Amino acid sequence: MPELLIAMDIQNLQIAQQIVVSYLNDTEQKNEAFDFYKYKKLGDFAIDSLELFEMIMKVEEVLGLAIDDSVIDSDLTIEELTIKLISPD
Repeated sequence: MPELLIAMDIQNLQIAQQIVVSYLNDTEQKNEAFDFYKYKKLGDFAIDSLELFEMIMKVEEVLGLAIDDSVIDSDLTIEELTIKLISPD
């Protein structure tokens, strides 16, 4: 059972990463993979708050999660953000 939970978490993390990268690529007008963004901070991007909330809502919709908006912190790296999106506690 724990292996299944871990596999589901990894799958959810990968989906969250894809969603976040899609929004960042739109903002930056780029076509980069997650590894390009993972160590950059959220505050490094000119993404506005409406786009951030849309991104969170998309993750919630796709993964069936309820995410507290307080997970958004401009000091988080993109990797840290995606982890918080799937496990906000």
